[in-house]
Amino acid sequence: MEHDALTIKQIEAAINRLRERAPGDGVTLAPGVAQLAGLYGRMIWFHLASVSAASLTADEASALSAAA
Repeated sequence: MEHDALTIKQIEAAINRLRERAPGDGVTLAPGVAQLAGLYGRMIWFHLASVSAASLTADEASALSAAA
């Protein structure tokens, strides 16, 4: 695994942390949650166990940072 790799488990944990902080309105996801959920979905679709941190969009990286 790459040194800057983020595992699907790390992305899932970040989503859960953000959901606790900003649960959304019951219909839509909070913006940071939505960004990471999109990444998580792509990882599942393409059967990726990890992604490079350098491959994240600015919004995904910001959401991941906010989840820390």
